[in-house]
Amino acid sequence: MKRTTVELGEVCDFLSGFAFKSDFFSAEPIGLPIIRIRDVLPGSSATFYSGDYQPLYIVEKGDILIGMDGEFNRERWKSDPALLNQRVCKAISRQSLLDDAYLYHFLPILLKKIEDETPFVTVKHLSVAKLKSAQIPLPPLEEQRRIAAILDKTDELSGAERRRHNLLKAFPLSVYRQMFGDPRHNPFQWPVFRLGEICLNEDARRVPVKSSDRKAMQGRYPYYGASGVIDHVDDYLFDGRRLLVGEDGANLIARSSPIAFMADGKYWVNNHAHVLGENGKAKLRFLEFYFGLVDLKPFVTGSAQPKLTRSALDSLPVPLPPLDLQERFESVLAALDAKLAQAEISAWQTSRLSGALRHATFHGDSGR
Repeated sequence: MKRTTVELGEVCDFLSGFAFKSDFFSAEPIGLPIIRIRDVLPGSSATFYSGDYQPLYIVEKGDILIGMDGEFNRERWKSDPALLNQRVCKAISRQSLLDDAYLYHFLPILLKKIEDETPFVTVKHLSVAKLKSAQIPLPPLEEQRRIAAILDKTDELSGAERRRHNLLKAFPLSVYRQMFGDPRHNPFQWPVFRLGEICLNEDARRVPVKSSDRKAMQGRYPYYGASGVIDHVDDYLFDGRRLLVGEDGANLIARSSPIAFMADGKYWVNNHAHVLGENGKAKLRFLEFYFGLVDLKPFVTGSAQPKLTRSALDSLPVPLPPLDLQERFESVLAALDAKLAQAEISAWQTSRLSGALRHATFHGDSGR
């Protein structure tokens, strides 16, 4: 039986954020946090507004927010009361007609549909008018609550799997600290060597290939740059395990992603990543986690384009524990890697299940 559908604006109200003056924005915790588009998904803000405001624009924990530019996202606010800034809107269901949790689960389907249909110039924009005119399937309230409860459970399962995955991902660094200490302080007083003394540098084998030239050599071998795989090509330069360390780029300072990462199998490396192999004195996985903790700022040159030169890399001081202890660490990592792989699969499967169930519940009716 086909469900009744209505325009979303008949059962839901939308409050657009106010254009608060940025002169009153600050990182100092004075006033209320202010919610900008980047704060929607994390559900918290580190920016505060110290000027005047109307109580109408105060967002409470649990309110449903929608980012109106770029990728159209929705999320519940997770933090203390905050102010609703422009280009973010709050969705307020009319409780006698529309269950709040049902709306929360419906919105991703709707927003994805609108985003796919929105012409792309530089940044996509979403209007409240577009939201109001969209169709929403509207079964009786009890049925809405039943559907929302099922989707809540799948989201809880998916969230639990993500948390398990994240805990496992963070655990190796904790093991490293416990076994070896923080290399910045060397609490176990390991003997200190220069990095160039305890591993092989194979930078001379790197070959950069311009993006335009790579189009003619597409293939199955990973092509690595400063932060990981950036392309695939039809030939390789290296075969076997190496540790790659970013040579240049803002990430050397920002550390928004790992600056050192393992490569294995057959692959190509350009001139934006240093290539390190073993010489029998240090294990590569040990060095991988060393780079996760060491402060590189004193060794990086350049401000516009930070760079870690070969000589600076070679001069890094490394507190070096006995090789058998490093090998024990690698054994622990091997066991954790297996568990992490299982957790990644499980997290992916539960996320797919959650998305598929939501899609099966709402798809088809939301656009008619």
